[in-house]
Amino acid sequence: MATQRTTNACLAAIVSITALAGCSSPTAATRAAEWTEPAWFSAARADTAHWRNWWADCLAQHDVQGNEVIGDGWVEIITDDNTTEDWSATLVAFETCGALFDELDQRPIFGNASLDEAAYQRMLDTRECVIHQGFDIPEPPNLEMWIAMQGRWGAFGWINSDLTREEAIALNDTCPQVGWGSFNWEPPR
Repeated sequence: MATQRTTNACLAAIVSITALAGCSSPTAATRAAEWTEPAWFSAARADTAHWRNWWADCLAQHDVQGNEVIGDGWVEIITDDNTTEDWSATLVAFETCGALFDELDQRPIFGNASLDEAAYQRMLDTRECVIHQGFDIPEPPNLEMWIAMQGRWGAFGWINSDLTREEAIALNDTCPQVGWGSFNWEPPR
């Protein structure tokens, strides 16, 4: 009889432990293994490539070399060895391309998106992608706080300073960040 009670107690303990384990929240590793890329990522990648090429081509037509600003697909002007005359011509080219861009009917994907729940969800999607790539990213603020912060919280804000230029390009290609919650990579100073 004592053996039967001991067996029943052990079985009850095992069932309880199993039930508790089933109720626990998933770990970051479990979430990362279960992650599925959102459908909008492929459209964002294509859009970023389109606008990066548009800006580079426009600047090249004015004999100016552009360098992608990693994080948003735009370009910056390379000015390391420019003279004052070169810099003036570069500014004219950039202003000309900016004016041409403003006249276009087409706009970057999510470029005019509102700071709303859909933008927040895109930021969360990018965060989950970055976690899936092996980075530890803290929990984001809730929607209301994020909107109050004007969207200035995103996964890349926590890791940009740790990435080389090549790593930042690869991670931005894998985990696109668009619109609100985006952070541009800058070289370590």
